[in-house]
Formats: sequence, C-alpha cells, structure tokens
Amino acid sequence: MKYLSILFLLTLLISCKEDKEASTSLPPTNNNPTTTTSDQSTDSNTEISATKSNNITASGNITDYLKDIKSFTTSEKGNPIEEFQKLADDTAAEKIDISKENFGEALKKATDFKYIFITVENHTVVKIDDVSKCKPSGSWATCVPFARGYIKKGEMIYQEDYANNIIGLPNDQKRTMYLFN
Repeated sequence: MKYLSILFLLTLLISCKEDKEASTSLPPTNNNPTTTTSDQSTDSNTEISATKSNNITASGNITDYLKDIKSFTTSEKGNPIEEFQKLADDTAAEKIDISKENFGEALKKATDFKYIFITVENHTVVKIDDVSKCKPSGSWATCVPFARGYIKKGEMIYQEDYANNIIGLPNDQKRTMYLFN
C-alpha cells in the first residue's frame, strides 16, 4: 500500500508539472490568419499577409528600399545595390540612363515622381527627397539636389551630401535614375 501511495503521488506530481509547463509556455504562432478569434485581428492579419505577398519577391522588398534608404544595410543577399537594381528594373515607373547631357532634363522629369533613386554601376545608390533643394554643379551643368545614400567599398558607407559629390564626376560609368510613383 505504501508503494501504491508513492506511485500515485509521483504520477500526480508529474501530471501537475506537465500542466504547469503547458500553461506557462508561449502559445503557438498562428500562421493562418483566418483562424484567429477576433474579426479585427483577422482583417489586419489578412491585410499584412496580402501586402507581404504583393511586395516581396524572391530577392527582397522594393517598398523597404523606397521608404527608407537605410534599409540597404539590412539586405541579407549579396550586394544590396544590385538587388535594388533588379527590383527597380521590374517595378520603376521610369528608368533613365543619365549623363552630363541629359541630367538636367532627367531631374526636371523627376519632379513628377514620389521616389527618385540614382545608382552608379553596382557600387553607389542615392535617394533624392527634394529636387528643388539643389546646388549648381559645373561638372554636371545643372543644379544637383541633396541626396542620401550609400557607397559600397567592401561595406556600405552612408553618405549625405549633394548628389554630385556622391555619384562622382560624369564619366563612362553607368548611372541610372529610377523613378517611382
């Protein structure tokens, strides 16, 4: 009888411990937004899922790059500038190869767009927030706007300056302006 009582107490102790662990552990992550209990959270989860599936491609998310220039440092795949260029080639409203001769006209056209980016080859990217905030540049023969961006020299180096000081002097390097609505 003594052994039976001890066995009963051990069983009771083990079952209580399992219940306690189950109640203190975090609830499982619900990846299916349609099974939530609240109508409001179902709607917001569905909206988030729809947004992610519309913006994410195999290599990244173009809206992250558009909204925040600092997202270039969070890329997990290779060169974030090349990743951006691939995404921008597919999603930009307009793409203009810029040179000294057409840079002024390209900037005038850019005033009609919400997001303006310029890349130089696969090593420099800048975002222009306001085309009217500019400074005359003799080498580019136009008023060049203030920009923020990155130069890749092994690591991504953040820059804030007038675009001509970041993208360099006009030469045979490929410079591309991407315009987004």
